[in-house]
Amino acid sequence: MADELKISKTYTFDAAHQLEGHSGKCARLHGHTYQVTVWLKGTQLLWGSAHTMVLDYFDLDRAMKPLIEELDHRFIVSGTESALKAMLLGAQQDEDIYDPDWVVYLDVMRTTAEELAKWFARQLLLKMPENVIAYGVQVCETPKTMAEFIQVMPQGEPL
Repeated sequence: MADELKISKTYTFDAAHQLEGHSGKCARLHGHTYQVTVWLKGTQLLWGSAHTMVLDYFDLDRAMKPLIEELDHRFIVSGTESALKAMLLGAQQDEDIYDPDWVVYLDVMRTTAEELAKWFARQLLLKMPENVIAYGVQVCETPKTMAEFIQVMPQGEPL
């Protein structure tokens, strides 16, 4: 059995969201400086320029940076948020109230840290090399809170 190693890299972005139906403060429109850490567990590559690496960090950046850019300084929505509805309603009266570039729609139930971790993991699934046997995405909304989604691949099946 080859040695298994774990690597990780952290990314940050700033965004707003609203948890519609939440019983606390998060029901209001608010923002975070999100910290997203991606980790990969796998064996070292035995060929190419990434020889001895689990994955070249450059390749991880190629997968992650477009996702981070898509969310950075935007209002992340699932489509049910009352703040989004108010923006759209206001835009009917004043075009300066709403710019579509301010909002990014994600295919999630709500924009919780848990759902964002799953969203990132789904985006990365097809971009992993076959030497990766598991990977995870941690999403922190604050320095004290973190949600993590872990994807373990069945043995013998490439990502």
